[in-house]
Amino acid sequence: MSMTHPLPDPPPPREIAPNVFWLGGCLQDTLRGVAIHNHVAPFLIIGDDASVLVDTGFPSHWQAVSEQLDSLLDGRQLNWLIPTHSELPHAGNLGRLLEKFEEARLVGDLADYHLYYPESTDRFVAWPKERPLKLGGGYEVLLLPAPIRDLSRTQWLYEASQKVLFVGDGFAYTHAPADGPLGEPGHSPGQCRLLSSELPKRPTPADAVLVTQNALAWAQLVDAEAIRDEVRRLMERYEPKLVAPGHGNVIDEPHDLEQVIFDAFRIVFEEYAGAT
Repeated sequence: MSMTHPLPDPPPPREIAPNVFWLGGCLQDTLRGVAIHNHVAPFLIIGDDASVLVDTGFPSHWQAVSEQLDSLLDGRQLNWLIPTHSELPHAGNLGRLLEKFEEARLVGDLADYHLYYPESTDRFVAWPKERPLKLGGGYEVLLLPAPIRDLSRTQWLYEASQKVLFVGDGFAYTHAPADGPLGEPGHSPGQCRLLSSELPKRPTPADAVLVTQNALAWAQLVDAEAIRDEVRRLMERYEPKLVAPGHGNVIDEPHDLEQVIFDAFRIVFEEYAGAT
């Protein structure tokens, strides 16, 4: 990504649903004097008996993420770590988290994490898709296959009690000025913790096209209808009230934004097909 400067004062966490928190910070750049921000967001779920961190935050945000966790956990241990995939913005703080929280375990599709952290493999727990990971108090997380992915073993997650779908690099869209950096799911200062319905401008397919072209290059080769059908089947089975992307504002109108995202996939596919 082109945005490499962490904000000096990340915004405080936001509780997007009971005991579900939006953490992390933004990366920042300046283009022609205009500040552009890009979310790199982990999410914390706290049950009565256990807690889960979805993604780990960007390495340069470590101090902020660490302090946010200390405040929200209030002396409790962090129990489970679940990166959506092993890309740096999503798993870059994994080693630090394993060191800070001695009881924490990496759980899910373990992919190639043994190559990054061979000293911690005794704390890895393979977990099958769609098997509930119970946190207590009715909270439970299910790992799901990821229809939109930039790595082959990307996983999505669903918290069943609050109906929150965590989608990694899926459902990203821009909120940068028209001449902002291409392909970055950015937004303007002051919008860092706004839900999609709270943004001053309603997202359009054009806001999602650049991200789709640059972050998901395979989209030009895959019929958008096939992707849409796969996502819809998953969302019919695990219907979300909120969609929580790693890059982009949390979506509180998922079916409206779903149409925007897949119109962008269709545009990318048709433009490539027309050019070949």
